[in-house]
Amino acid sequence: MTDHTLAQALAVASKYWDDEGPYAMVQLGGGYLRAGNGISGVMIRCDIANIDVAVDGKQLHRITKVISRDATIEKKGRKLVVEDEKSFYEVSVAAKAAAPTFPDPPDEDWKAATAEQIDAIACVAELVDRHLQPPMDGLRLTPSWVACGTLAYVAIAWVSGVVNREFVIPPLVFQKVSGAADLCVDGLRLWVRGDYYVWTVGLDGEYPDAALLDQVNKARAAVQGNPDAVITQAPVDELRDLSRRAAAVALTPADCWKLEAGETGSLTISGGSQATFTGQLHGKLLQGKEGMVGIGAPVLGKIAKAVEGVQGESVVSVSQPMDPVILVCGNPPVEVVISPVYLDS
Repeated sequence: MTDHTLAQALAVASKYWDDEGPYAMVQLGGGYLRAGNGISGVMIRCDIANIDVAVDGKQLHRITKVISRDATIEKKGRKLVVEDEKSFYEVSVAAKAAAPTFPDPPDEDWKAATAEQIDAIACVAELVDRHLQPPMDGLRLTPSWVACGTLAYVAIAWVSGVVNREFVIPPLVFQKVSGAADLCVDGLRLWVRGDYYVWTVGLDGEYPDAALLDQVNKARAAVQGNPDAVITQAPVDELRDLSRRAAAVALTPADCWKLEAGETGSLTISGGSQATFTGQLHGKLLQGKEGMVGIGAPVLGKIAKAVEGVQGESVVSVSQPMDPVILVCGNPPVEVVISPVYLDS
């Protein structure tokens, strides 16, 4: 676990605290800075965290942005004093009764996850639609896979052994984690231990695991049962770049892109109204000749952002115009099944 300066720790913690109320405070003590909002939080090893105080996180964060690196920080009575050669700050310290309480990490039952597994999980977390009703606005963790489902697509990271039981969590946790980490489901919380601890309370509701897996299996069967289905292989970064370029054209959620797979291994994306886009990458044709399908406008932007941490090759399968598109990328693989949209010819 990495030691952080106070400024570094507050920069991370700022993503978790509330703007007001008890959870606007950060807790220093025991060598750690703790922050949270009651649903999720962090515990960060910090070089000055042996001072046992609870203070307003936002105020302290603003101060650390402007003071020099050699500033001194100490508790004096009911104040936290921050001082350097040009500045003197006093920040009120909360009474113990008003300070928030934060959970402690478990001692055992941690499961190790590689950096590649974390990247795959983060990719799926980025694809969660947080506007859906619980538990579909969460990230589904199981001992064999991690997934999310929306009206437009289903995404699964085929990672195994990173948790010991099923759980559904807010996706933001893994959108802020990178590199190898340890995971532990402890009671009602998931803990992630990397450069610092992140924890989150699980979401209520029964996730439709069987329906999600059935959608993936049906999409695979549609490709496997159709020798004319086009399967193209291309580097993930080229697919990401093409998707990002297309997403620069502002379309409404009701609009769609045309995805065409050619017999030379090309993938072409085109569409638009007030502004139009046509872009192409050249990959390796693995099967089939030609295929075309419509993809909902918001999907490309989501995928371009989601695969930022994924390396290696991608495989795109395009079958009949009203069959799903299958995108597989990375190792361990992330599989995205995208529902087709009707193309008005």
